[in-house]
Amino acid sequence: MKKENWLVVSIILLLVALLAILPRAFDYQWTFWSPEGSKAAPVVENTATPVVENTATPAEENTVTPAAEAATEVPATEAPATEVPAAEEVVEMPLLDCGSFGTYTPVSVGDNWEYWMQEPLKVTGQYGLVDLKIKGGECKFSVPDGYIAILNQSAGIVYINDIKGSLGNPVKVDGSEMLTGNIVSQWGTKNDSAGVMIMLIPE
Repeated sequence: MKKENWLVVSIILLLVALLAILPRAFDYQWTFWSPEGSKAAPVVENTATPVVENTATPAEENTVTPAAEAATEVPATEAPATEVPAAEEVVEMPLLDCGSFGTYTPVSVGDNWEYWMQEPLKVTGQYGLVDLKIKGGECKFSVPDGYIAILNQSAGIVYINDIKGSLGNPVKVDGSEMLTGNIVSQWGTKNDSAGVMIMLIPE
C-alpha cells in the first residue's frame, strides 16, 4: 500500500476513535456542570432525641411540727415497779401435847403466844377437853428457848422440871410464876376443872 493510503487510513481510524470518545466525554461534562447533575448533599435532619426539661415537682420538705413529731413517737412503756413483799418468817412453835385428848397449836397475841384447849386449835387427837374432864389424862409442854411460860391450872397436879408446882392462875414454882423447861400436868377422872392455859412471853 502506498504511503498516502496509510495516512488516509490512519486519519479515518483516528476520527472514528474521537467520534466514539467525544460523546461520552461531553455527556460526562454536561452532567457534572448541569443543575440537575449537581446535586447538593442531602440535609440530614437532626433526629436526636430532644432534651426534655426536668419538670418534676421538687420533693416537698418535711414540715412536720415538733408537736406532730412528739405525737408520732410512741414512748416505751415501762412496767411499774412492784415491791415484792418479803416472805413472812414462819415461826414453828411447839405444840401442847395432850395425847389422845388432842395436840393444840398456839395463837399469836402481839409478841406473845397463847395455848388454849379448844377444838379450833386442835391439830390431832380422837378426844378433846370434854373427854379429858371425864376420863382424866395428861398434857405435856416444853417451853422453847427465848421464852418464859405463864401457866394457868387450878386442878390436878403439875410438875415443872420434875418439881411439883403450886396450882393457881398462874402456877408458881419456888414462888415464881416465870416457868421454863418441861411442864407436865395431870388430872384424875371426873374433874370439871381439868385443863390448862399457857402463855409464852419473849424473854
